[in-house]
Amino acid sequence: MAVGGGNEVHLACDLSIAADDVRIRQVGPSVGSVPAAGGTQWLPLLVGERRARQILMLNEWIPAQKALEWGLVNEVVPRKNLDAAVDEMCQKLIQKFPECMRYTREQLNFWKNLAWGMTAGHAREWLTLHYGALEPYEGMRSFVEKRPADYLRLRRAAAEGLSSEFLWGPYRHTCQNCGAKGLPEVFTYCGVCGSKLE
Repeated sequence: MAVGGGNEVHLACDLSIAADDVRIRQVGPSVGSVPAAGGTQWLPLLVGERRARQILMLNEWIPAQKALEWGLVNEVVPRKNLDAAVDEMCQKLIQKFPECMRYTREQLNFWKNLAWGMTAGHAREWLTLHYGALEPYEGMRSFVEKRPADYLRLRRAAAEGLSSEFLWGPYRHTCQNCGAKGLPEVFTYCGVCGSKLE
């Protein structure tokens, strides 16, 4: 499997050979994790805008043969032949002038590097601000508990006036005992000193 960040490592590669039993998938919106940093920039360049949206928004498995048809991989071989196929490709690459190859790669990577440089910070900021929120919490809890995620819970919370950004509710309490500020409104006791909140 090449899933999420694993597929993004794959997308960063110059060339790709897949075993015939490989499956590829992006999962961000299904698990509430960070939007694909790498996938959102590079998939449209590799497979086109519509297919990139399908991969990133629907989170469906892509078998090796479809990955080949879509241009996600260069070659698909039986698993038992994978090492030999990689060796063969490496031998072809070695038989090229290295400086010319370096410059060719630099030019080929122009759009990937530009897209990455312009947007990687957005993913970092989103992760920093959002990872303690309800979406990632529900996504990770459902994964650990081996149950389907309750995607509609967030929509119900919004309809009830609750925020999906605050896992334990808005930070409204101040502890009268130790002075800790910004304690979630659903807390009955201070998370710092343990005193009952008024």
